Formats: sequence, structure tokens, C-alpha cells
Amino acid sequence: MVRASRAITDLRDSESSLAQARRIARLGNWSWDPVADEVAWSAEVHRLLGVPDTIRTASMARFLGRVHRDDQAAVQAALDRVLEGAPAFAMDLRYLPPGGPTRVLHTQGEAVYDEQGRPVRVLGTLQDVTERAAAETRIRFLAYYDSLTNLPNRVLFTERLRGMLGAARRRNQLVATLFVDLDNFKSINDTMGHTAGDELLKTVAARFRDTIRDTDVFTRDRHGDDETHTVARLGGDEFILAIGDLDRIEDVPRIARRLQDALKQPITLAPYGELFVTTSMGISVFPQDGQTVEELFKHADAALYHAKDSGRDCFQFFSASLNEAALQRLLLEGHLRRAVQNDELVAYFQPQVDARTSRVVSYEALMRWNRPEAGLVAPAQFIHVAEESGAIHELGRWILETSSRESMVRGWHTRGVKVSVNLSIQQFKRPDVVDTLTAAVTSTGLSPSAVSLEITESVLADHARAVPTLRALKDAGFSIVLDDFGTGYSSLTYLKALPLDALKIDRSFIRNLTTDERDRAIVTAIIGVARSLAMDVVAEGVERQAQRDTLLDLGCSVMQGYYFGRPVPVDQLESPINRT
Repeated sequence: MVRASRAITDLRDSESSLAQARRIARLGNWSWDPVADEVAWSAEVHRLLGVPDTIRTASMARFLGRVHRDDQAAVQAALDRVLEGAPAFAMDLRYLPPGGPTRVLHTQGEAVYDEQGRPVRVLGTLQDVTERAAAETRIRFLAYYDSLTNLPNRVLFTERLRGMLGAARRRNQLVATLFVDLDNFKSINDTMGHTAGDELLKTVAARFRDTIRDTDVFTRDRHGDDETHTVARLGGDEFILAIGDLDRIEDVPRIARRLQDALKQPITLAPYGELFVTTSMGISVFPQDGQTVEELFKHADAALYHAKDSGRDCFQFFSASLNEAALQRLLLEGHLRRAVQNDELVAYFQPQVDARTSRVVSYEALMRWNRPEAGLVAPAQFIHVAEESGAIHELGRWILETSSRESMVRGWHTRGVKVSVNLSIQQFKRPDVVDTLTAAVTSTGLSPSAVSLEITESVLADHARAVPTLRALKDAGFSIVLDDFGTGYSSLTYLKALPLDALKIDRSFIRNLTTDERDRAIVTAIIGVARSLAMDVVAEGVERQAQRDTLLDLGCSVMQGYYFGRPVPVDQLESPINRT
């Protein structure tokens, strides 16, 4: 008796544990008699379906009445298959409990047969997997969509484009791939902040999406559910679009113009107000510009570079010549990275002169590339490639070390003559910029106090970051000169907060100084600002005596330009001729 009682107790405990486990797992079981059309279920199924305990059975039709209408046919088909002898089934379905949100349930079942092989019952389980399904949906979204704009990402775009190419081959049609880049987005992002930049990207994405929805002017969706167009975000300010179902190449520029026009309407970004955005766009067309997704990507990207080089706010088609240009760019980048190792770089120096005394106060160091197969290459031809590829860091360190070494060898520092070196914005952004520049100078034995660093106003876009970096450079001993002043976005507030030693007037204001009253007024204002902030002022681009004399009259004495000397190698430097 004791043993039997204990066994009964153990059995009850086991059943209680099993019931508890089922509640925790939200797992119940059900049974369907297809002959009587009667579904019975466990207590946990009652809870999952929100069915009152008083209802112990129901018809399958009544059960299916609560299943989402888009899933009803699939459930019925699965039941029919097992009744016809198919193996067990398993599937997720959406269920609509009374008074509650839609739940995702996982069900599986199999048939039980009599001795004659006829199905007499279908047994199954039911489990609430709503949270798991939501997580899987989120994972799928992150795998195929951009979380900021909700546009497809590169993975999904590639899949769609590949399908569009297959359809185009069968129908002998065209597919256009458009690589789009927002002009000057980085400046907007740096100036207004990342939050404003994100809002801009979302607005642009929405306008692109709405525009290509209207492309039925050109693509008539003649083929049912086939994908005829799609837009994706690749990252940053880069978007890519594919337009299929095209019969004529002439339709492509019209679509490109519609996309550009979509951004012609101002975009409002609080608290900055209205912003006007332009785009650069590169276009490749299947089949003439490429047969594969990879080729179309590459060639649209090459065309995009051409659009940027053409002045931006335009679109360019890919061509064989563009492909050659892209190849040459890659080769240039590779050769540029080896230029320092191969001793191909040459330092040129141009004097900055006190026009009152003709005394040299500084030499600006300018880089030249003596490329074996091309001869002497000016910075304008390779600096932008160096900045985009990251090679600028090595080149910047080289020119700083070289000019510092020349100052030591020639004794410039002992006569109070500084060397002036341009600092790229890419170098400036490095977190170790102060240590790197200081080490480059001191490794030659020169003190940073003998070096001026010339920065452009683009450095000041991220004001919160620029100020502490400039102060750290100043504390290290460097002089800081704001180059090309007047062509950027500096405000007087910024100037007041920045540890600047000098302003350098851009040559564009010097060119017509003696004939254009507006240029004269601007130069006068710059000199006044510098003087009020206790800064020196340097005028660059001085080529004629009349310009020199006018600058002296306006109160600017330090000048640079062909009138005083061209950039030359260090061994060709001569003292400026006193032309007074």
C-alpha cells in the first residue's frame, strides 16, 4: 500500500511537472477526428487560443475561423495532405485570439490510421512562438534592409538586380543601374550634425522610392509580379537604383533627370531651415556595359567618379574610356603608395616675404611627384587620390619631415625663418595627429615652434572637434595658419575661439584687387578682422607690383606669389629681389 501510494504521488508530481513545463513552454496538444469533424485540445491550448474552459471541442472550420485569412488555406492544405498519407507537417500560422493582438503559433501534426489504413485521427501540438518569430523577422530585416531608411541593402539589391537581368535576357530588354552620391553630404553632416544628416538621408530615400514608383511612364510592368525597379542604400550617402523592363536607351536619361528633379524641392531640416541637395550619378546599362551584377556595379561606380570630376550635380554614362580612366586611377593609387619608398617625391619651396623689407619670413613646402613614366606631377593631379585612398598620411609625414630637415641643414630656424606645411583634413581627423606631427618634426632635431601648419576652412566644419585639436597643436609649439580664408564657411565666432596665428587671404581675392572694388573691400575687411584678433595676415597669389603696392596700402605686408618667387627645389632658392 505504501509503495502504491508513493507511486501514485510520484505520478501526480510528474504530471504536475509536465503540465508546468508545458505552461512555461506555451505548448499544448490537440486531436482532430476527421470523421466527426471534432477538435479537442488540452488546457494549455485553451489558454493559447483564448477559448473558454466550457468549450471542450469545436469543428475544424470553427478553429480555422480564428486563423489569419492569409494562412487558412495553407493549414487546410496541410491537413488534407496528411489525410491522404503524407508524412507529418509543421508550420507557423497567425492566430487572432478574441480581444488580443495577433499571435504566431507553431503547429505540427501527423495522422493515426486504423487497421485498414484509413486516417481516423490527426494528433498535433501547438506552441506560442510569437517572440521567436518577431526576432526572426527582425534578423531577416537587418540582413536585407537598411535600418535607417528601410530601403533594401546591398545584399537584397544584388538579388533583385540579378533577377531583373535574367528577365531582361529572356525578353531582350535593357536594365539601367544608377549609382547615386549626394553632393557635399559630408560637409552637411559635419556642420549640422549626424542627426540632421540622418533626417536628410531618410528624406532623400523617400523621394527616390516615390519617384521610381512612378516609372511606369517608361516601365509598364507588363510581366506580372516581376521586379521592374528597386532602390537601395549602400551606406553613407550612397544609393543605387535599378530600372528594368526598358526597351529604349533614351528612357534612361529621362529617369535620371526625374530622380534629380525629385531633390530640387527644398528639404526642411529643423532647426536649420530649407536645404537644397544635388546629386552626382553614374549609369551603366545592361547588356552593353556589363553582363553581370558585378560588372554593372563597377562600371556605374566608374561613371559616378566621372560625374564628380565633371563638376557634380550631373549624371554620366559609362563608356570604355571611363573604364580606362578608372583603371588608370587604380594604377595611380598603387604607384602613389610606393612613391615614398621609391624616393620619387620632391619638395619645392616658395618664399613668403615681408614686402616692406624683402626679408623671407617663411618658406611654404609644396610637394611634387617625380613619376618615372610621367615626369613631374603637380599636387592637383594626385592629392585628391591620396586623400581618398589614405595615402595622404604617409605623404603628409614625408613633406613635414623633409621640410624640417631642410630647415635644420640650411639654418633657416636660426634666422627666424619658418617652414610652412599644408595639413590635409584627413590628417587632421586622425586621433593621433598631434603626436604624429610632433614626432615628424622633432625626429629631425627641429622644434615645432619653427613650423607653421596651414589648414583650410573645411577643417572647421566640426567645430567641437577642431578647437581642442588646434589648441593641442598650438600647445605643442606649432603656429596655425588658416589658408584660403574667405572661400569657406568660417564665422567670426569661430575665429574668436580658434588658436590661430595668421589668416591667409585666398588668391581669388588678390587677382583683381586693383580693379574690382568688391575684392578690395573683402581684402580690407579680412585685414581688419585679423588685426582686431591680433593675428598676422598673409596674401597669396601676388604676381604684380600693383597688387603688392595696394596690399601695403591696406596694411598687409607679408605676401606670397610669383612676384617674389616661384616654387622651386631647395637648391634653386634665391633671395627675393628687392624691387622697391
